[in-house]
Amino acid sequence: MTKYLNLEEVSLKRGETPFKVARMLTRKECKLFLDFREDNELLLCITEKMIEGNYHLFQVKKGTYPMSLKSQHECVRRLSNTNFDLSGLSFMVGKDEIRLRSVDDEDRSVCVVAHTKDVAKLPPPPIHMGGGNCDRRVSIRKNKF
Repeated sequence: MTKYLNLEEVSLKRGETPFKVARMLTRKECKLFLDFREDNELLLCITEKMIEGNYHLFQVKKGTYPMSLKSQHECVRRLSNTNFDLSGLSFMVGKDEIRLRSVDDEDRSVCVVAHTKDVAKLPPPPIHMGGGNCDRRVSIRKNKF
C-alpha cells in the first residue's frame, strides 16, 4: 500500500472535485504535499530559495515534501477556480521553505498528494441517485383540511 495518494486520483475515485477533496482534507487539518516523482534521482526545476537576499535555483531530490500552510490554502483556493497550476506554491525541505517558480502544465512529474491515512479519515463519498427512476414507493401524506 502506498504512503501517499494523488489528489486528482482520489477525487475521481470518489466522484468529487479535487477542490472538494482538498478542502475536506485541510479542514480536518491534514497536510497536502508536493510529490516530485521523476525517474531521475534529482530533478532540476525552477524554484526560488532566498539565501542572503538573493534567489537561487534549487535542485530537488525525488520525493514528497509538505506544502507550507499558506500554500495549502492557496492550492485549495486555486482548485476552487479549477486552476491546477502549481507555480508559486511553497514546500518545505527540512527547515527551508522553497518556492516552486515554474512547472509546465503538461509536466505530470509534480503533483499534489495526501497521506493515505488522512484520505481514510474522509467521510464516505455521496451516493448519487440516477434519473427519475426509483424502485421504492413514495407515500404521500394526505392532508385533511
